[in-house]
Formats: sequence, C-alpha cells, structure tokens
Amino acid sequence: MDFKVHETLAFQEWIWTRRKCKTQNLHIVVYLKKKFYNFFRTNTLRFIYLGIVTMVWIALSSLYINFKNRKLMYKAWLPFDYYSSTVLFYLTSAHQVISLTIAMFVNIGCDTLICGLLVHICCQIEILTYRLRNIIFCSDFLRVCLYQHYHIFRLNLVILNVDIRIH
Repeated sequence: MDFKVHETLAFQEWIWTRRKCKTQNLHIVVYLKKKFYNFFRTNTLRFIYLGIVTMVWIALSSLYINFKNRKLMYKAWLPFDYYSSTVLFYLTSAHQVISLTIAMFVNIGCDTLICGLLVHICCQIEILTYRLRNIIFCSDFLRVCLYQHYHIFRLNLVILNVDIRIH
C-alpha cells in the first residue's frame, strides 16, 4: 500500500491542530468529527461481528457435517496423509480454521480502509461547509478555509490512486 495516504492525513491533522484554526464554535467541529467517526466505527464493528458470526457458522457446520467423515473444510493438497492419524487431521482442520479467520480479518481491514478514508473526506467537507457558512470576512480565515479545501481534494486524489494488493 502507498504511504501517501498516511502522510496526507497526518499533514492535514497537523494543519488543524498546530495552526490553531480560528473558529468561533470549536465544539461544533468536534461534534461533527465525533459524529462521522462514530458512524464509521459502528459500521466497522458491525462488519467485524458479521464476519465473526459467519466464520463461526462455517466452522461449526463443517465440524458437524465433515468431521465424522474426516473431510477437511476445504480441499487442499498436503505433503502428508491426514487420514493416517487423528492428531494430523485435528491439526490440519485447526490450521484451516485459523487461516480462514486471518483471511477474514485481512479482508475486513482492506474493505474498511478506503471506506474510512472516504468518511474522513466527508467529515472534512462538512467541517469546511460549516466554516464557510459562518465566515466572518477576515482574509486570514478565508485563506485557511481555502487551504483546507485544497488538502481535502489532494487527499481524495491520493485515495483514488491507492492500489491495495495482498500477495
């Protein structure tokens, strides 16, 4: 994965924490950030719970259906005969369940990464909209708002160019 996304996010947070952006109602900005981040967190947790329930269902149904017949959950070529020993069959079955669980969490992480970055962009646009609605004609404040707008679009371009490959 490209680290430009992390650098852009870190730079954007630096802009708004170090430059002391002058807003009249900072509590509204904090409220907007919490609203968007709670939305993303809730959806990510739902996705994780759905993955865990699915994983448990697959594992239990496989144990119930295939365990008596000594069939593995997924067909696999193995350099040993797992039929010869009960311990080898148990270890191979446990290996398949563990690898399926790891693959599930990796896929959830990759799927929610881009969604989370898009939610972050929506949050920044909402904050910018609030600031522009309540603007006092001060050239410094307008410059800061335009600077934030530029960095929102820059982050969007970086996200569009992200290439996630899992080898």
